Amino acid sequence: MWHSVEKIEEGILINISLMSVNNASLVSSAIHHILIKKDARRQSVVDSSGLCGPNNATETLDGLIQQLPQLI
Repeated sequence: MWHSVEKIEEGILINISLMSVNNASLVSSAIHHILIKKDARRQSVVDSSGLCGPNNATETLDGLIQQLPQLI
């Protein structure tokens, strides 16, 4: 939210913004933190040739999804 603040006397102005978070963001952030703990899960989806490997990416995603219940 854009706003403007003007003080009318000498002093200090402090602006504190509180943003709420939705459940989907909270859960996905928590899962992200769990997943990046392992080096293998931080590797790029792009293979060594510089091309995306859709089969490898799909297999990796399937494997991670299957592991989620044990991880969380």
